[in-house]
Amino acid sequence: MKRIIYDLEATCWDGQPFADQQEIIEWGAVCVDEYGDFTAHFESLVRPQLAPYLSRYCQRLTGIDSRDVLNAPSFAEVADSFYDWLPAGEEWAFIAWGKRDAFFLDNDAQLCNYDISWMRPQLNLKKAYQELKSLIRPVGLAKALKANQIESEGENHRAYWDALNTAQLYTKYMGEWPKIP
Repeated sequence: MKRIIYDLEATCWDGQPFADQQEIIEWGAVCVDEYGDFTAHFESLVRPQLAPYLSRYCQRLTGIDSRDVLNAPSFAEVADSFYDWLPAGEEWAFIAWGKRDAFFLDNDAQLCNYDISWMRPQLNLKKAYQELKSLIRPVGLAKALKANQIESEGENHRAYWDALNTAQLYTKYMGEWPKIP
């Protein structure tokens, strides 16, 4: 079974917007084989529909410019590209740090009337890490990496780099995570 560790970046504003107003603006993933080797990666910007111009806050946080997402493919086009990227003839297990990524997928899929059910089942690695380490509260990815002496690579709040860093933590404890339903 191939583990597909992914991360999504979404539109954001200073303050708390309604979660269903956020749309995916970047999709990144790393494929990990049964030995813990990274075999492929995926990355794409995504053009949002509801708020095509990113807030200054979002641009500063992610380093993604509005012009870049205005010229990006739609959610459905990126989801199709991602599906085509997945290893053919293999079973997939989808893994993300936290539950927000799955929420963003469902939200964008509903907005675009796109069937994303093929991205199930999923493992919330943030919750699994909390249980694995017997933590009272969940921790952020940066804190989990630091606690495990894993050097964070790339830029924070960029989908590919966050997926890669999540994959590094995943492979450190490979075999200790709960089975994906």
